[in-house]
Amino acid sequence: MIDDVTLKWQIDPPEQVSERTRGPFYFLGFLFDPFYRDGLVIKYVSKFGNLRLVIIDDIFLISGSWHKFHHRENYGDYSWKEIVETIEKLNERFGEKFLNAEITKLTIGCNVSLEANKILPKIIGINGKRPSDMLGGTNHQSYGKYFKMTYYRFKVYDKQFEVKNHNNMKIPHVLRLEKEIKMKGARKRANNPITIISPLDLLKPEFSFFCQTEMKEFTQKLEFSKVLIVSDLDKAADIEIYKLMGDMDSRLAYKKLANPKTYRSKLKRFQELRQNFSHTDPDLSDLLSKKVEEKISELGAGSPLLKIG
Repeated sequence: MIDDVTLKWQIDPPEQVSERTRGPFYFLGFLFDPFYRDGLVIKYVSKFGNLRLVIIDDIFLISGSWHKFHHRENYGDYSWKEIVETIEKLNERFGEKFLNAEITKLTIGCNVSLEANKILPKIIGINGKRPSDMLGGTNHQSYGKYFKMTYYRFKVYDKQFEVKNHNNMKIPHVLRLEKEIKMKGARKRANNPITIISPLDLLKPEFSFFCQTEMKEFTQKLEFSKVLIVSDLDKAADIEIYKLMGDMDSRLAYKKLANPKTYRSKLKRFQELRQNFSHTDPDLSDLLSKKVEEKISELGAGSPLLKIG
């Protein structure tokens, strides 16, 4: 249900931090080392398992994959019950301040049983934005797509390929979908602002609903290539719109130059043409939305709220 989490809280810094000590020291039972930039100590860093611990003045930060912290890997599933166990373990180690710490970045996601090579080549955009390739392996081959936006980063990638490349292990076909959220900005969004503040909020009934709705919105915004038979169109204007808006490079160039109202009108008509005249496999957006909803419902078993009604 989730993967990477970054959170912070205020501390009374040890004297080594105040004095900008240039050697290692222990704090909360962890050995911290100075981190330099341009010859100056700017922070102190340590590790707890795979989690990165950082002290900057009077701020304590923890970041990393809770999934990997719990399982020592992150190619399987990570359920709500396991999130609870992780919170209990971290609370035991860091105390009450951890439970009330501010979550500044949160990645939600899940694995679904689909062949990535049948999905990834057909992804062409999200809200009119082109994807970038995720590259890996000795040949730097594309194994996924990502979209970087102001407060979000979306990823869809071949988990089987990643595990084979990083761990030299063979796992079944798995498509991984992730939505990384910068919480400060997302809490201010006009529609459905995020109300998750601390680890305590991950234990509330709303959390399962939150994961499902955020991921479902993500999958429904994905745009996939479709085959449209131009000869099916009977208007020259529709053919022009399809040719213009069907090519992502042309669409983005036109968007920069055209009147916004004209662009939106042509995009709307293009979407209508895709809906009414396209010939393709069963709708991939609906397929992914269904798979994601089913998977998060499964992972949420035992939580106060299992699925969207």
